[in-house]
Amino acid sequence: MVLNFKKRLALLLLFSLALACTLYFFYQPLKTWLKSSIGTQNGWDVIRTGNGRVNRIALTSPKFLVDTLYPSMTGPAATHYFNLEHSFGAKINWLLGYSTYVISSEGNILSDDFLCHNNLDYNAAAYYHHWGLKGRAESLVPRLATLTQGQTAIQFPKGYGIPLKSTQVLSATTQVLNVTDKKINQEIYHKIELDYTSNKNLNPHLKPLFQQSVMVLVEVDTNKLAEKIRQPDVDCLPVLTTINALNVCRSGEVFTGHWVLPEGKDTIVRDVTNLLNLPFSTSLHYASVHVHPHCVSLELIDRSTGKSIFKSRINNDSKQSRMYHIEAFSSEEGIKLFRDHSYELVCITDHQLKEKRDMMAVMLLYLRDYELEEKLSEQYN
Repeated sequence: MVLNFKKRLALLLLFSLALACTLYFFYQPLKTWLKSSIGTQNGWDVIRTGNGRVNRIALTSPKFLVDTLYPSMTGPAATHYFNLEHSFGAKINWLLGYSTYVISSEGNILSDDFLCHNNLDYNAAAYYHHWGLKGRAESLVPRLATLTQGQTAIQFPKGYGIPLKSTQVLSATTQVLNVTDKKINQEIYHKIELDYTSNKNLNPHLKPLFQQSVMVLVEVDTNKLAEKIRQPDVDCLPVLTTINALNVCRSGEVFTGHWVLPEGKDTIVRDVTNLLNLPFSTSLHYASVHVHPHCVSLELIDRSTGKSIFKSRINNDSKQSRMYHIEAFSSEEGIKLFRDHSYELVCITDHQLKEKRDMMAVMLLYLRDYELEEKLSEQYN
């Protein structure tokens, strides 16, 4: 009996020592994980859930007070930085879908009238450095997704996703819009949901996508500019999505991605071959569109063949600056895009209001990444 008691005591001491060592080494990571899984960070509520196959990060923004008109790009905004997992999580995760909606202070879902845009961004240089792919980041817009009024969710087709390392830093930025109600006084929140899965839940593995944006650029009358534009050192890189962003070409023309809508119907055709800058021939599997109200359609055309790749039709309210639905493209089979072909965007607008309205037209293309697919297959094997 005495011997058994001593053995049990020794085992208990060993177990206690092992438990103490475990808590010592993993307390801070565990504390960090719990804080990021359920809690409040800089005014953002963060909840992480999962069902064994698909995980979800739900982000709720800080409170926004809507008490005046907020035209496009002028409303209150907030940004949250995060990653899908921590270093002790799954090594590779796959982004599957992204969505947002507006809620009241009581938790009721509201109209997307109060959504200007929601951007999911990443550091493209760090991303491609992780995968050992050189020369890719310089030609890409560092954006994974944009959601707007009329298009509040994206969902990649079955079998496709964007692979992300667990420690990849992401940022979600959301901004308020209000162009209709001058007398409003309401508190709102923007809620964001990001769905992803890990490699260990996949058999077979997903095919990787990368996002490249093409946009309509219009020439600026430089005689009306209030300040000089810097001398160009590169040729026609994509402009940033800000109202004051300008783009200078070697030939001297100045372009912007935002312009004032003319009255009535208008069509702009823009060659986007250099903006697309395909690293290789590939296939398009998903496309979303970021436009402002009064855009009727945005179409990507293969100029080399004359064929339409995708035409997004936008359902507008002609009496208000309001979009009800923006058509997206999704296909498991995909549509071929060729590196040696030329491409153009055709933007059709119809502005019947007396007030001035600004326009932008961006198409976000999700393309199969054959180079990254090869890198991933090496890791699997």
